[in-house]
Formats: sequence, structure tokens, C-alpha cells
Amino acid sequence: MMNASAPALLRALALIALLLLSLLSAPFAAQAHPGHDHPLDEPVDEFAAANFAHGVTHPFTGMDHLVAALAAGCLAFSLSLAGRTAAGLIAAGTFLAALSLGYFLGRAGVAMPLREAGLALSVVALGAMLLYQHPADPRVALGLMAGVAFWHGNAHGVEGPGLVFGAGLLAGTALVVALGAGAGWMITRWTAPVAIRFAGATVAVAGLVLCGALILG
Repeated sequence: MMNASAPALLRALALIALLLLSLLSAPFAAQAHPGHDHPLDEPVDEFAAANFAHGVTHPFTGMDHLVAALAAGCLAFSLSLAGRTAAGLIAAGTFLAALSLGYFLGRAGVAMPLREAGLALSVVALGAMLLYQHPADPRVALGLMAGVAFWHGNAHGVEGPGLVFGAGLLAGTALVVALGAGAGWMITRWTAPVAIRFAGATVAVAGLVLCGALILG
């Protein structure tokens, strides 16, 4: 059981996490998705040598993808609370399925507009969902997670070298989502369920940092 000073400690730790993540996000913001926003007549070859291993590791090196997948896992765990384990599993499965669909459509030439802006805003949206807790109707959270995953998958599909890289990307993303769910479990077990809101604030700030990098860059 937490003592009386625990809430204040949690707020202090959350503030420190916000500041640290903001500082750490800035150098990587411009590298979140190499290949976007190239002139139409310039070939995009950043992933030309990519293979399955590169696909697995990319979710750990692209800041927007990493934060979004972690937040999705944490949100899936949040949905599984109160005896709704199935809702959490469905949410995680929906995220990965939408990522795959977006990737395939991207490979087929269907490209979403304003990809970089959409990716950054998707991180903000996931953070806001965690910050204000998920709605009573989990379908809202599922819809948001599907939209975020589709946008990320589509961006990679447009850039990606092929299906082998895509399979690795899916595997790596699944691992990050699982890590996010584990982080949600640790947060609620070692502190209190409300502490997930601090994680949401951290994610939202990371998304705002990415938005700021796009505006200033």
C-alpha cells in the first residue's frame, strides 16, 4: 500500500520523465521516419538494403513508431483491467492487423496524405487517450488504435523494400506492444492504476515534441 507521500512522489517522477523524454525525443525526431517528404523525382532508398532483421529493429529505432507501439500496449493493458482481458487482447490484435493492412496498401501504392504530421499527431492522440483514461466504450479506443496503426503501417509500406521487411516490422512491433503492456502492468502493480495517466502525459509530450520538430524543421 502506498503511503501519503506516494502521490506527490509519482507526480515528481512523472515530471522528471516528461522532461527527460522531451530531451531524448528531440535528437531522434527528425529520424523517426526516413524517406518521407522526398521530392517526387528523387528515389527513396533509405531501406534499400533492409531485410527481416531491419524490419524487427526499426520499431526500436524510429521514435514515433516506438512511442506509439508502447502506448498501444499500455492502452491494451488498460482495457484489460476490470476483468476485460479479452478487450485487451482484441485491442493488441487490432493494432497489429491494422498495421499490416496499412503496410500492404502502402506497398500497393495507396499513400495517406500528410504522413509525417499524421504520425506525430497519432502519438499525441494515444497519449491523450491514456491521460484521460479510456472511455467506457472500448470501441472508441479500438478505433483510435486501428487508425494509428494503419497510418504507421501505410507510411512504412510506401517506403519499405518489400514483404520480408514488412514481416519483420510486424514482429518487432508486436514485441514493442508486448513491452508496453508489461509496462502498464508494472505501473499498476507497483504504484496505482491512475499512474497510467502519467504515462499518457509522457506519450503526449513526446508527440508534441515530434510535432514541434516538424514545424521547426
